[in-house]
Amino acid sequence: MQNLISDALHVHILAQRHTGYVTHQLDETIASFMRVFGLSEHHIRREPHVAGATARFAFISFGQAVFEIIEPCAPEMKHALDAHASGSGGINHIAFTVRDLPRCLDLLSQCGVLPGHVTPHGMVSFSNRRLVYLDPGTTGGLLVELVEDVD
Repeated sequence: MQNLISDALHVHILAQRHTGYVTHQLDETIASFMRVFGLSEHHIRREPHVAGATARFAFISFGQAVFEIIEPCAPEMKHALDAHASGSGGINHIAFTVRDLPRCLDLLSQCGVLPGHVTPHGMVSFSNRRLVYLDPGTTGGLLVELVEDVD
């Protein structure tokens, strides 16, 4: 039993990475966060918008909190994000930084938790990170993103 506990998922979670927040007005939402939390522009990182992208993004950081603000631009992205944010925006997902993402997925599959939603076929790799979204149907309704930073 000790081996199961020492290799449980919580051992691989390093930190909460961010909370995804969907909005239909990126600039207005940023202004609201700044007003409510007393933030300045140095707390905001706006991702450059790429022509043809399905969403616009900004990251707001203060204290230990990081919010990924997501404004869907394409109809299919609006539909997908609204399904997890009550149709009018709000919290969409929670992301965790993990170590050994393949092992995390193995541990989760043993518990019946599977990839889904944005990454239905499993882990996606980028040059400096790997990530997966978990199927909310297997997590009790919570949309979870797991991210591993790689060298």
